[in-house]
Amino acid sequence: MKTEIRDYFNHYIDVIDGGGGSGAEFELPVFELMPRDFVRFAENDLSEDMNDYQLVNATSNLKRAMDCNLDYLLSVLNLDTLYRTKRLGVDRKLGFFKHAGVFNGRSLEKLNKFRNRLEHHYEIPDVKDVDVYFDLIAAFVTIGESFISQIKSMSDVELCVVIDDPKALLVKSEIMLEQPAILLQLEQPSGEPLVFEVNLHASNKPSVEHILEFAYLLKLHTLLIHLFHGSVTKKRFLDELSIEI
Repeated sequence: MKTEIRDYFNHYIDVIDGGGGSGAEFELPVFELMPRDFVRFAENDLSEDMNDYQLVNATSNLKRAMDCNLDYLLSVLNLDTLYRTKRLGVDRKLGFFKHAGVFNGRSLEKLNKFRNRLEHHYEIPDVKDVDVYFDLIAAFVTIGESFISQIKSMSDVELCVVIDDPKALLVKSEIMLEQPAILLQLEQPSGEPLVFEVNLHASNKPSVEHILEFAYLLKLHTLLIHLFHGSVTKKRFLDELSIEI
């Protein structure tokens, strides 16, 4: 799948121009406490003269903000039940969003290790570390909000491949969150379009590999949105599409 998709865009990227798309109406998950609440709690702890209690509490609240944000994003994508059923923990959740290109998980993995030192080795956090991770988690929450906005505003996106043909070819990507499923169609000058679909609802027991294929198509979908809006260059689009994780 990945090779065919990359080959297609490597061939046609220079003649992709224009297009359109539409959004989707969906209910956001209802959490009594949101990721930004935990960020605010941590911020309240980070005063100029912090004691050990405040440092420990701030660290715990930053970890809660990360966990809450991951679960909230998975709930938006209708993947939360799947991850709970499979008992896939924080590392696997971070891995999904890393494969989906939403966020680089290396720094968040460091935060997990940082929190583990507190919980299992009873180390008092260093104030400089806590300040760095506060900024990191605040950015993570903001990126999550932006990601939801992108999906809501363009759950399906179309781009035109302008070649010497009676009509332009279409590149179409659609996310169906109620399934959840993603459908990608790449039209060709002759023959049937290349079609790639990952439907996690249709599979009784989706494998981790199946979930990562969904993540790859999700990454491509958001890249197509960026390409449509002109917020990434064509070179950057190809580079991001080719990154192996």
